[in-house]
Amino acid sequence: MRVELLPDQGFTLIEMIAVLVLLGILSVSAAVYYGSLLDTSKSRGASSLVSAAQSQLSLEFARRATAGLTLDTDSQPVCDWVVISSPSVVASIVCVGNLTDDVAITGTIDSKSFSGSWNSPLAGGS
Repeated sequence: MRVELLPDQGFTLIEMIAVLVLLGILSVSAAVYYGSLLDTSKSRGASSLVSAAQSQLSLEFARRATAGLTLDTDSQPVCDWVVISSPSVVASIVCVGNLTDDVAITGTIDSKSFSGSWNSPLAGGS
């Protein structure tokens, strides 16, 4: 009579624990990287808001100058024309100054801010 032993099947407890530890380390590093990507995208989005406001101010200056309208107008209503529509993102643009002077612009997306300026051709800007 011949007795055959079956080979061991399955994983040992130490192998299972090692795999779980490795998965935990990978998930933590992925979460940190994802958070960094979110911060970068919010900062770049705020920068895009400032660029959009600069373009809008230039367009409004040109429209008013060619139509013979007064240029001494507050910049905030012009910046408000930049449309920010997202139910899950808190975004804002703040413009300080008028079209005859330089305008300070701050764009904010979910507490990440970016500042810039618009230089009026009348104030010697370009």
